[in-house]
Amino acid sequence: MVRRFERGEGKIGCVIGLILLAIAIWIGVKAIPVRVSVGALQDFVVQTAERASLLRDTPGGDSKEKQIIWLITQKAEQERLPVQPDNIEVALSSQRCIIRVKYTVPIDFGFYTYNWAVVHEADRVLF
Repeated sequence: MVRRFERGEGKIGCVIGLILLAIAIWIGVKAIPVRVSVGALQDFVVQTAERASLLRDTPGGDSKEKQIIWLITQKAEQERLPVQPDNIEVALSSQRCIIRVKYTVPIDFGFYTYNWAVVHEADRVLF
């Protein structure tokens, strides 16, 4: 006697599960390095705002604001993030340092490009 509809014979669930697992791994491989780079830049922006009082005006005429913009641009370049000097706002007074960096990171998944809008803000009291 032949049984045609026994439980456990279907392999479609396993195939769909493996496809979903492969897609999740692909997304992780593409997105995690970008997330790590964005986190590193966020930490650097906060550290730069905390240490802004240590900067000195240079004889060449570069103000502290220009130095901060240059430092953040160099760090973004090192992390391979698309940050331009126009994307950075620095407000520096005798008591506070406010830095705002706003940019968009494209993450290409092969079948879809996600544009992640990122904003870093740091507001620190200077000592």
